[in-house]
Amino acid sequence: MVSRGGLTVTTALDLGLQRQADCALNNHLAVLRGETPIWRAADGSPCEAEATLAHIAPLDGDVPDTGSIVIIDVETGRLLAMSGQASRAGAQPGQTLAPFVVFEGFRERQQNTQYTPATMLLDIPRRFPGASEGMIYQPANADGTFSGPISLREAAATNRLPPLVQIADNHGMSSILRTARRLGINTLNDDLYDLSLLERGGQVAPLDMAYAYSVLSALGDMYGVPVTPRSAGARNRDPVAVTRIVDAEGRVLWDYEADAWRVNIFSDAPELGYLVTSVFSDPIIKAQKYGTQSLLAPPRPTALINTITSDRRDDWTVGTTPQYSIAVHLTRSDGAPMGFKADSTDGSTALYRAISERVHAGQPASDWGRPANIIELAVCQRSGLLPNGACPTRREIFIAGIQPFTQDTYWQAIELNSQTLQRATANTPAGRRITETYFIPPDEALDWWRANRQPLPPEDYDTLTRAADSPFTATTISRPEALAWLRGLVDVRGAVPADLRSYQLAFGAGINPTEWVSIGGLQTEPPQDGALGRWDTTGLDGVYTLELTAVRTDGTRERSVVQVRVDNIPPTVVLNAGEPGKVYRFPSEEAIPISVIVADNLALDRVEIYNEGRLVATLREGPFTYHHPITAVGVETFEAVAFDAAGSSNTSTVLTVEVAR
Repeated sequence: MVSRGGLTVTTALDLGLQRQADCALNNHLAVLRGETPIWRAADGSPCEAEATLAHIAPLDGDVPDTGSIVIIDVETGRLLAMSGQASRAGAQPGQTLAPFVVFEGFRERQQNTQYTPATMLLDIPRRFPGASEGMIYQPANADGTFSGPISLREAAATNRLPPLVQIADNHGMSSILRTARRLGINTLNDDLYDLSLLERGGQVAPLDMAYAYSVLSALGDMYGVPVTPRSAGARNRDPVAVTRIVDAEGRVLWDYEADAWRVNIFSDAPELGYLVTSVFSDPIIKAQKYGTQSLLAPPRPTALINTITSDRRDDWTVGTTPQYSIAVHLTRSDGAPMGFKADSTDGSTALYRAISERVHAGQPASDWGRPANIIELAVCQRSGLLPNGACPTRREIFIAGIQPFTQDTYWQAIELNSQTLQRATANTPAGRRITETYFIPPDEALDWWRANRQPLPPEDYDTLTRAADSPFTATTISRPEALAWLRGLVDVRGAVPADLRSYQLAFGAGINPTEWVSIGGLQTEPPQDGALGRWDTTGLDGVYTLELTAVRTDGTRERSVVQVRVDNIPPTVVLNAGEPGKVYRFPSEEAIPISVIVADNLALDRVEIYNEGRLVATLREGPFTYHHPITAVGVETFEAVAFDAAGSSNTSTVLTVEVAR
């Protein structure tokens, strides 16, 4: 409270909390410099942050020499403490933008994707569009590792950057930044930034960041003083610094009423805000990832983000509980990179924990109230789809009507021969059958999955257990052989008993068909030269079982089966040589990099590359690349032919490349 010219002005600041914030910031910077801290607030009272910060070791390398702390009351919008230059928009936001990315992902359907906490994202090395045409941006996590396919919830709770970029790429940074501005960020013109803003670039104020997080924490309610927006689409409220003004006669000239000036930012914000705070505060995932004693696993529900920008110039920890939103930022006044490791918690995160413990002291832990239209369902782990009977499950929350309706196809229960660990077939005895469950990742993640030795089902089928093990050996299919690749019209050959009454050839889908389709109908005459029939596989693809059933004159039935693989779809093949239209220079450039983008629905056999009609390379494993030597100027033409295992092929369009001096 201050008096000026007969006016008594009551501020929102909590003086004791302000002193503790100043003390914590100044002493933490001293600890990082290797100096002896005083651990006393400005009024001489003990600095309560000592218990959390005293054990932090001095920082090797350049130390932050300035910082800021902001504390806002979520339920009123009151600015309780502000240390340092918190209102100056000079800090790169980095991954502090993550909640706004996720909020926008939950809010709006884009490109046939409606994100939920269960949505599967890919935490793998991936390339995204860069700042300008032809440039590439490949995000990486602070700890240098990747987790593969994970749920959005896990990605948010553990601060994984590639999945975050995946959402931002789908929705566009412009729409995300428009949302961030409505929620409270007064900077970041929405037309200037690309995906790399989630790592570096841009300028925000810690005060704005704490305020925007408070709006998410209030489930879309923005508490504050009405103001004229700084620009189109910007917020129309500011945090409350003054709560009451009284003149010398005791007349109340101005009084802040939180509920009267509250505004809801989005009509559906309670549900969206609840989902955002839920995924960023998940205590189980945080404890599993970091350990229960980690600074990144708070003792109360806290939607928390910690990030150090990729250039090491800004160290952030921003978090919110249902009661308080706190932003902590450390940097250097000269703009030099700091010595923190990318995943360090010794800087802003330790300071955040100290401040959070002080501001929440004596208050019971509480969670956000769940809106009425939030439902809870069982979903498959990783995929987030409805259980299929094979997948491990977990519980997840959704906005009613925006939940998965599709059953999972990524988890598969596969029968194996327990002795060979090959896929079981109709010939595998029941006593040797075991069932194993596998997660089959999306195609984009398959290379990463294999490179990291994650389990995949065997590709080979049980060929050791044959129908010949049966006492009925006169009835056999000799061609096609087991697991042969087939396409088009297939001649089926074999043998039947001499005392034949009839035989029937049929096929069924899979290795243990439940339905059979006749091939050629019932036959009562012995086959000529072993020709049992012709099987038209047109329109079929995948694993099939051929069955030959013979009936002897005495009524005895015999059976022979064989599993085969049918592939009638040729591969797709596209040829390129770097940037479209690029002219290669001779002799400064030594080779033309030829790459083949090829895909097949089942199994690719090889790719052949031709230069001027001459075979120059045969590639059987990816990546399908070939460097063609440059020996002269002129025009070179290339073609690629892709073959699948069944013998189908496809030829690319002719690629023309110019070589000049």
